[in-house]
Amino acid sequence: APDYVATPSAEKVIAALRYAQLAGDIAVVYGGAGLGKSTGIRQHALQAPNVWHATMTPASASVVTCMEEIAEAVGAGGTVGGAAKLHRIICRRVANSGGLIVVDEAQHLSVAALDQIRSIHDATGIGIALVGNEAVYARMTGGNRAAFLDRLFSRIGKRVRLTRASQADVNLLLEAWGVTEKACRGQLLEIASKPGALRQLTDVRRLAWLYCAARG
Repeated sequence: APDYVATPSAEKVIAALRYAQLAGDIAVVYGGAGLGKSTGIRQHALQAPNVWHATMTPASASVVTCMEEIAEAVGAGGTVGGAAKLHRIICRRVANSGGLIVVDEAQHLSVAALDQIRSIHDATGIGIALVGNEAVYARMTGGNRAAFLDRLFSRIGKRVRLTRASQADVNLLLEAWGVTEKACRGQLLEIASKPGALRQLTDVRRLAWLYCAARG
């Protein structure tokens, strides 16, 4: 099977990342798990130069830990110092690069960390993509915290929401994998309708391949 299948969902992600990089703007891509976000990020990084991918976790929520993850992604890992020093080093690394910082799993970040990322964009004009689940966008648009993110929200040039895997997504994957048997396709379509969507579908295909390989 091909390493990459250009499903509509993944192509939406790539288009948003391409826009953010070319325009030096901020894009937000959000939605449920298994809808092509990570696939789109990886593919864009293969197609474009100077794409830095930093994946956040609950341990990266604060300003300093978030900046450490981004510093690692841009090749400045191991830098010792506070948020201000990390900010300066990151900005020097990415300034005038025409590049893109992709902040994946951005829903884990605190409001202060999101605002710090906004400051990197303001200082360098670098493209920024915030990628995550529904919470990352909801945090910017509602509740008591929204007022603190006005500076970030007002700078978002592109918003892409992925709600569920489309039948076109699934059909393209099944065609690329050579799945033609009607009953099998029906079962896989059912799997893709559940949480995890295309990721679950890919996992099932991988397990089936391993099972067949083990049986010779």
